[in-house]
Amino acid sequence: MIVLGRQSCYLLGRDRAVVDIPTEHPSCSKQHAVIQFRQVTKRNEFGDTRRHVQCVFFYVPKNALAGTYAGPSYLIWSPRTDPP
Repeated sequence: MIVLGRQSCYLLGRDRAVVDIPTEHPSCSKQHAVIQFRQVTKRNEFGDTRRHVQCVFFYVPKNALAGTYAGPSYLIWSPRTDPP
Protein backbone atom coordinates (compact mmCIF):
# COMPACT_ATOMS: atom_id res chain seq x y z
CA MET A 1 0.00 0.00 0.00
CA ILE A 2 1.29 3.45 -0.93
CA VAL A 3 0.25 6.54 1.04
CA LEU A 4 0.27 9.32 -1.56
CA GLY A 5 0.22 12.22 0.89
CA ARG A 6 3.80 11.75 2.10
CA GLN A 7 5.52 13.36 -0.91
CA SER A 8 4.58 16.08 -3.38
CA CYS A 9 5.42 13.89 -6.39
CA TYR A 10 6.04 10.26 -7.30
CA LEU A 11 8.02 8.74 -10.18
CA LEU A 12 6.66 5.53 -11.74
CA GLY A 13 8.71 3.11 -13.84
CA ARG A 14 10.77 -0.09 -14.00
CA ASP A 15 14.10 1.21 -12.59
CA ARG A 16 13.71 0.24 -8.92
CA ALA A 17 16.85 2.16 -7.93
CA VAL A 18 15.30 5.46 -9.02
CA VAL A 19 11.49 5.28 -8.96
CA ASP A 20 9.08 5.67 -6.05
CA ILE A 21 6.42 3.32 -7.44
CA PRO A 22 7.89 0.39 -9.41
CA THR A 23 6.03 -1.16 -12.34
CA GLU A 24 6.67 -4.61 -13.75
CA HIS A 25 4.98 -4.36 -17.14
CA PRO A 26 7.45 -4.60 -20.06
CA SER A 27 5.72 -1.78 -21.95
CA CYS A 28 6.67 0.69 -19.18
CA SER A 29 9.97 2.55 -19.48
CA LYS A 30 12.55 2.92 -16.71
CA GLN A 31 11.15 6.34 -15.80
CA HIS A 32 7.65 6.21 -17.19
CA ALA A 33 5.44 8.83 -15.54
CA VAL A 34 5.14 11.34 -12.70
CA ILE A 35 2.20 12.01 -10.40
CA GLN A 36 2.45 15.43 -8.79
CA PHE A 37 0.34 16.99 -6.05
CA ARG A 38 0.33 20.74 -5.48
CA GLN A 39 -1.68 23.22 -3.51
CA VAL A 40 -3.60 25.72 -5.62
CA THR A 41 -5.06 28.96 -4.28
CA LYS A 42 -7.95 30.55 -6.16
CA ARG A 43 -9.64 33.87 -5.49
CA ASN A 44 -13.32 34.38 -6.32
CA GLU A 45 -15.02 37.60 -7.43
CA PHE A 46 -15.60 38.61 -3.79
CA GLY A 47 -11.92 38.35 -2.89
CA ASP A 48 -12.28 35.16 -0.86
CA THR A 49 -9.51 32.61 -1.30
CA ARG A 50 -9.90 28.86 -1.49
CA ARG A 51 -7.08 26.34 -1.35
CA HIS A 52 -7.23 22.82 -2.69
CA VAL A 53 -4.78 20.11 -3.69
CA GLN A 54 -4.49 19.40 -7.40
CA CYS A 55 -3.24 16.07 -8.76
CA VAL A 56 -1.40 16.22 -12.09
CA PHE A 57 -0.15 13.26 -14.15
CA PHE A 58 2.85 13.70 -16.46
CA TYR A 59 3.96 11.13 -19.01
CA VAL A 60 7.76 11.02 -19.40
CA PRO A 61 8.56 9.75 -22.91
CA LYS A 62 12.00 8.22 -23.27
CA ASN A 63 12.22 7.05 -26.90
CA ALA A 64 8.95 5.14 -26.63
CA LEU A 65 8.82 2.78 -29.60
CA ALA A 66 5.18 1.74 -29.38
CA GLY A 67 3.79 5.01 -28.05
CA THR A 68 1.54 5.13 -25.05
CA TYR A 69 -2.15 4.44 -24.71
CA ALA A 70 -4.53 5.34 -21.88
CA GLY A 71 -7.45 3.06 -22.62
CA PRO A 72 -8.35 3.61 -26.28
CA SER A 73 -6.67 7.05 -26.41
CA TYR A 74 -3.17 7.51 -27.80
CA LEU A 75 -1.11 9.95 -25.70
CA ILE A 76 0.87 12.56 -27.60
CA TRP A 77 3.87 14.04 -25.84
CA SER A 78 4.11 17.76 -25.24
CA PRO A 79 6.29 19.78 -22.87
CA ARG A 80 4.88 20.21 -19.37
CA THR A 81 2.43 23.05 -19.00
CA ASP A 82 0.51 24.06 -15.94
CA PRO A 83 -3.21 23.29 -16.12
CA PRO A 84 -5.58 26.30 -16.17
